[in-house]
Amino acid sequence: MPFNLLLLPLLGGYIFSTFSNRTKWEVKRYEGQRLILYVSFWGTFFLFVSIILLNIPVLGDNFILSFKFLFKNFNVNRLNNLTEEQFAVSVLAFLLGAIAK
Repeated sequence: MPFNLLLLPLLGGYIFSTFSNRTKWEVKRYEGQRLILYVSFWGTFFLFVSIILLNIPVLGDNFILSFKFLFKNFNVNRLNNLTEEQFAVSVLAFLLGAIAK
């Protein structure tokens, strides 16, 4: 997975950690590198959860098919010869981080 796809899970981890009732008070105290490490922990967590969810045959196939249907005009192969599965993992990690509370 190229490094530019890791920005979406990191952004999902930031959204989760700043808006979740459990973590938002801790995040307000953190600064700089500690905040980056805390957010990257949650981004990595959501990335692993999305990989596990997409490896379940029923969920993974349906999500990737709907992903191809929704973004058929967006040429994913333009971006460093990516596959749709790699891009779907990154987008699902972002969505999990943004929706989880």
